[in-house]
Amino acid sequence: MRLAALEHSVFDFERRRAQNPVQVASAPSEACQEYQTELETAVASLTRDNRRLQSSICDLTQAGRALKSTIADLTAQAAAKDAKIDALTRHLRQAKAHVKVLRASHVPPQNPAPPRAALDDPRALIRLQAQIAAQGTRVAAMEHDRYVLEGQVLDLQLQLERTEREHVAQLEKYAAVFGGVLALMQVGALPGPLVETPGTGNDRMWAQIVEHVAAHDAHHLVGVLYTLWDRHVPILGPLAAVLGALIRGSAHTTHVTLLAALLLTQVAPDTQLSLPIDATAPPSTTVTYGRGNYA
Repeated sequence: MRLAALEHSVFDFERRRAQNPVQVASAPSEACQEYQTELETAVASLTRDNRRLQSSICDLTQAGRALKSTIADLTAQAAAKDAKIDALTRHLRQAKAHVKVLRASHVPPQNPAPPRAALDDPRALIRLQAQIAAQGTRVAAMEHDRYVLEGQVLDLQLQLERTEREHVAQLEKYAAVFGGVLALMQVGALPGPLVETPGTGNDRMWAQIVEHVAAHDAHHLVGVLYTLWDRHVPILGPLAAVLGALIRGSAHTTHVTLLAALLLTQVAPDTQLSLPIDATAPPSTTVTYGRGNYA
């Protein structure tokens, strides 16, 4: 649904640009065109990442279904084991009752019987006791199997919950990223203007979205911003603020910083912004983008 909304927004941009053409800066230099090509490549990479994300979501969903099926099978096996244990318990109870009956019926006779006849019932009693012991052993084994199955079911349930939490966290992360991209692409639905740096504007939610996108994938964010500028989207104020924040961010690579600075020279040529150009050079070595002197 987000991709459909994004496509609809792009179509709406084309229609607005056809109705209200906007004057853009002069044709960029060869170096600018080269960087623009790299930015377009970054936008294409974002599309590929989206496809990989959808494939990963499908894999996680299938894995969750497989785990649920395994848990259902183990639960059925545990129920079958419980039924067998109940049957063996009833059989053991009946055997014990039968032993009690035999013991009660085995009363010493008033007239002693022949020695051979007197030994018949004790032998049967011993055999029955042996059967009872064997049944008790089987019941104990079944109880052990049941405990093992219950432990396996519990482990699988914990694994399923952990997988679901990771899945939800990943979905929330990418939903925030694509939500930020969608908010950037919707010209008429900007939540609010930015001032100097994302996070200090009039709309905290909008600033947090931009911060989140920049923190997770600044390279793709620059590509999206270039796409907005190339499509003549009239949001140069917030666009310049986002680019300025990206350039000032110390966590981004030099490549991302230079791309953002190059785009900023096209969006807002009057912007004065200094940044280090060589990590190994002294801190005083800086370059000023915009209409200013280079140092």
